Amino acid sequence: MTVGVQTADILARVYAIWLNYVQSAGIIQTNTQTGYLIAQVADEAASLAINLGGDSQTFEAGNIPWTATFTALYLEGLWKEFGQKVGKGVKKGSPPKKMFSKIQMQYANEGVQLQSLEDMESALNCAGQYNLKMPVLEEAVETFRNSAA
Repeated sequence: MTVGVQTADILARVYAIWLNYVQSAGIIQTNTQTGYLIAQVADEAASLAINLGGDSQTFEAGNIPWTATFTALYLEGLWKEFGQKVGKGVKKGSPPKKMFSKIQMQYANEGVQLQSLEDMESALNCAGQYNLKMPVLEEAVETFRNSAA
């Protein structure tokens, strides 16, 4: 697997969590907002992967692996569920960091290890080495790592 494909896979999971979180928490509420955010995350993922040596074609709109992976993770499965659970808890008044940790612990107790926050932080650290601006990823890390517990 190439650097670009590996980076795309990690970021697809990270961004699937974030998109489901912001929708479930009521932060974004329209299809237009969702579409705009999807375009932003695709751009961020491409920028990082290309700087790490990945092929820019991995992230073109017609590229089936990136589009299919990101869309599938966003629309169903563990990453969708995780983001939605955190978002729903936040919508009910719980702090993001507390909900994130709680849901992650629930999964751990079931034997499912998610490195979601670690993946977010690692990707952000990599981006920093290339002086890349990744505002969506930065917001996700800030929200889940530093929000009041």
